[in-house]
Amino acid sequence: MNEEGNRVRITVTDADTGQALPARISFNIDGETFVPDGVNEHGIRFTSIHK
Repeated sequence: MNEEGNRVRITVTDADTGQALPARISFNIDGETFVPDGVNEHGIRFTSIHK
């Protein structure tokens, strides 16, 4: 475990091309829906700009 804690990384990809796809997922843990901090009913959306 690092300073940031345990992480789960999920990437949804196209089976034919391997390209990443936008996706909506949910987690059910011990019978309860888990919603991470910072996510609301519209999810989370961001744009990464690389310079």
